Amino acid sequence: MTGYTVTVAPYGATCTASAPATSCVVSGLSPTGLFRATVVATNGVGSSVPSAPSGVVTPGAGSAIPEFVDVPAGSFFVRATSMLKLRGIDEGTNPAGDEYSPQRPVNRQQMALFLWRMAGSPDGPASCGFADEASIGVAAQVAACWLKAEGITTNNPYNPSGVVNRQQMAAFLWRFAGEPDAPASCGFRDEADISIFAKVPACWLKATDITTNNPYNPTGDVTRAQMAAFLYRLGAELDFWVRIGD
Repeated sequence: MTGYTVTVAPYGATCTASAPATSCVVSGLSPTGLFRATVVATNGVGSSVPSAPSGVVTPGAGSAIPEFVDVPAGSFFVRATSMLKLRGIDEGTNPAGDEYSPQRPVNRQQMALFLWRMAGSPDGPASCGFADEASIGVAAQVAACWLKAEGITTNNPYNPSGVVNRQQMAAFLWRFAGEPDAPASCGFRDEADISIFAKVPACWLKATDITTNNPYNPTGDVTRAQMAAFLYRLGAELDFWVRIGD
């Protein structure tokens, strides 16, 4: 072997080394991030296929570090909120600074910001014709217009302060993921209560383990704690990051 390249998922950061070195350093990784590494070896003939992924590595600690003062270390959503903080996905969705406010319900303009930031804050129109556009907060206006342009929301008016329920959340996440195939029926005990527009999305959440609840409770409000967990699992499903428990 003449050398090797280490690639870290999900960011694609790399380092390279030449024999006889047995290690190299991947720079720029967050100390609270969750990563896996693969190795490709090279010699005069060519390169190997990538190795099997390593175990999950957190560079600066044994686990993700809670970054909100009101998120208990043992909670089901602690890794999720750390990831949202790490990636800036929570930015602008809670005025309480270092608090996450886990028990508050998620409203539709917060939902827009969460998904838009998960997508990398892409360019979008500053105005897009919502009948109630003037009532959408400045920070969320581009996000909501991006949802509309992408077909992730179809409502007009947008109702930015309306609380998101679990079947609406399912539709948002499923459309964000590109409307993947899923069964039309999946065994929720309260499946008959799920609206037609949300049944396939809810079944997709179940099939991918993004939701683990049964019954589904389609009209129940989504709290910020639950939203963090849903987004964390969604990001892992879409290979945005590596999921470790939750």
